[in-house]
Amino acid sequence: AGITSLISITEVVISAVRDKFEIGRVAATLVVALPMATVSVLFLGTTSGLHVLDIVDHFINQFGILLVAVVSMVVVVWGLRALPQLAAHLNDHSSVHVG
Repeated sequence: AGITSLISITEVVISAVRDKFEIGRVAATLVVALPMATVSVLFLGTTSGLHVLDIVDHFINQFGILLVAVVSMVVVVWGLRALPQLAAHLNDHSSVHVG
């Protein structure tokens, strides 16, 4: 189950690389898989690999998700200036109205 989950997650990244850079499947797979394998071997292949995984997992779950959400909102609201359109859409399609 773990291997098929890894393949399905990696396939999304490979597909995005293929679409973005218009390269073949083998080249995109190498571009994605080689850095993943290098990071895995360097950080997780040692006796302290489980500790590294625990630290990274804790950081991503505690701070990473929140950071991505905040950055996304800043980009949408300030960078794209899309707050009025989002508020209008919410007011049209929701029972909760915003100002």
